Amino acid sequence: MENLWNLFVAFFRSNIVGFGGGPASIPLIRKEVVDVFEWMTNEEFANALAIGNSLPGPIATKLAAYIGYQVGGVSGAIISIVATVGPTAIAMILLFSFLMKYKDTAAIKGLMKAIQPVIVILLLQVVYEMSKSTYNHYTMGLGLITVGAFIGVFFLGIHPVFLIILSMLTGIVFSKFIL
Repeated sequence: MENLWNLFVAFFRSNIVGFGGGPASIPLIRKEVVDVFEWMTNEEFANALAIGNSLPGPIATKLAAYIGYQVGGVSGAIISIVATVGPTAIAMILLFSFLMKYKDTAAIKGLMKAIQPVIVILLLQVVYEMSKSTYNHYTMGLGLITVGAFIGVFFLGIHPVFLIILSMLTGIVFSKFIL
């Protein structure tokens, strides 16, 4: 029963302050799951995140379902999902009219611009923390593929679907060397 309560606390706390959607909540979820409650290692969290990113839908909900199930079975998955979706639903209901009324004001626009770098830094921190525990001699090649994909999408205008397919094919070809 204590694990179920801790699941609720961890995912509620992560998502109530996770401004900007699922990707912005990832560092907060990682902190709770890996550092605070120690349900997973960095490597296990990285694997859960990779699996979640390969499936369609919101990442925070997929992480909640997976981690909740690992910790507390079906009940844990349900509680984690409710704790993940609950803050957003409550905030949307309570703040919708306020945001609609003031969305074009300088203060709200400034707030949105000011919080974006913080979210980027938090995401980079997750990458750094996870890479420390998962580093091996293949990481350099994977890093080069990542940089190449970034350049392809943002500077060369290549559609992400083509890069996803190319990455899948690369993984199939080189999986015997990596695994």
